[in-house]
Amino acid sequence: MIIKALGWNKAIPAVMVGIAFFLMSCQPRITVREERSALALHRMAETYSKTAQYGKALGLFKRIPEEYPDYAWLPVVRYQIARHLYLLGEYQCSKEETLKWIEKYPRHSLRGEALVLAGENFKALGDKP
Repeated sequence: MIIKALGWNKAIPAVMVGIAFFLMSCQPRITVREERSALALHRMAETYSKTAQYGKALGLFKRIPEEYPDYAWLPVVRYQIARHLYLLGEYQCSKEETLKWIEKYPRHSLRGEALVLAGENFKALGDKP
């Protein structure tokens, strides 16, 4: 009877909701500005790649995971790093990056392309997986 009079049955859910919002706000997030900066680097790297300037593209692709580790397109960027290493003839580095990528993102839609890239690296090195 006393509990109903004090309104505890309504206060406790309100406090729980407040705690939930507080905990959600404590999570690290990438800001819109950072997301746009990462996207700008990504687009610049793709532009260099389309004009066959693979060294410049690779440099920009490598900056993205270092500067923006929470970037939404990070799996694509990491795949592009491995691909550009292959295009530049750095087959051993490309093989290592590709195998790390396959291990880290086993269910990603680029998995098939990553497996082909791994095979091309093994072929170029004369290795057998």
